Parts: sequence; C-alpha cells; structure tokens
Amino acid sequence: MPACGGDDAAGVAAPEDETAAGGRHLRRRAGRRGHRARAPRRDLQPRGRADVHRRPARDHVHGPLRAQSDSALISVFRADELPRDVISRDFVGEQHGGVGACVLFVDANPGEGPRLHRHPYVEILIVLEGTSTFDDGVSKRAVRAGELAVVDAGQAHGFVNNGPGVLRQIDIHLSPTFITEWLA
Repeated sequence: MPACGGDDAAGVAAPEDETAAGGRHLRRRAGRRGHRARAPRRDLQPRGRADVHRRPARDHVHGPLRAQSDSALISVFRADELPRDVISRDFVGEQHGGVGACVLFVDANPGEGPRLHRHPYVEILIVLEGTSTFDDGVSKRAVRAGELAVVDAGQAHGFVNNGPGVLRQIDIHLSPTFITEWLA
C-alpha cells in the first residue's frame, strides 16, 4: 500500500514521463526533484509520520469497527467510573483484557502529588490543566497545561500541584500493571 505523498512514495521508481491514452503527456514524480526513488527496505520498521498515515486500499469500505464475529474491537470506559485512588482514577490494563498500559486520570488539589518513586518502564505525564512541579530527586521543573513529560524507565520522579487550582493530568504507564518503588 503506498504511503502518503504520492503513488511513488513507497519507494518504487516510476518512469519520468508516460503518454496516456489520447496522447496526453503525464509526468510522474519519483520523489523530490533531483532525487531518485529508492527500493523499499523491508528490514526496517516504519520510521515517520508518512509511514504511519497510509491511504486505504481502493477496495476498502469504511464501516463499524467490528470483527467478523461481530464482537466489539473498541472498549470505552468512563474515567469517573474507574476505581479511585488518593488523587486519581486508575485504569489498570491487566484487568481489562491484558491492555499493555495503565492510565491514571489525576485530579489533584494544591499541594497534592506522589512523593519520589520510580518504575521499571516508561511513564508519560500529560498536564491538561494547572501546573505541576516535577522532581527527579536532584532538580525541579514546572510543567504546565498543554505540556507533557516523558520519564525514562528507572528514573526517580514525583510531582506536586504547585498552582492555585486543581491539577488535571493524564499519566500513562507503559505496563499492564503498576510497578512502583517508593524512594521517599
């Protein structure tokens, strides 16, 4: 299936010029001007946005997201119906068919937040509203609404709502279960 960016974006070289039926002269690009198209490397995974966003096949018909057995492929959960922890509602992937991530919907009042800890997996924290001060055990940094922080596996971290209002953020743990080592 060709990638976005033209019929030749998949790396198959096409002739520069063709004559269409009726004598019209067509010009096909093999890529950027002055560059030859390269054969695709089958040993590589998709690298960029163009490799991800692909056109549907010509015979593709959009329809409901259901398998042939008519079982749902998409499950929807309400955040306010998830189990409540101290400052969050928690979606634990393992408890929902083995999903490979846990998601916390954080709703923290001023001064609230988890103390220093770490996980053996990557965590992504997305601040939706308010300001959160992240602490890595050595330095502190403010992360504001519209920003996200990526915490590497094994990296010590904690955060506190240092703003005047409620801190709302979504924390994504790239693990089907929570594994936390508390450091303070």
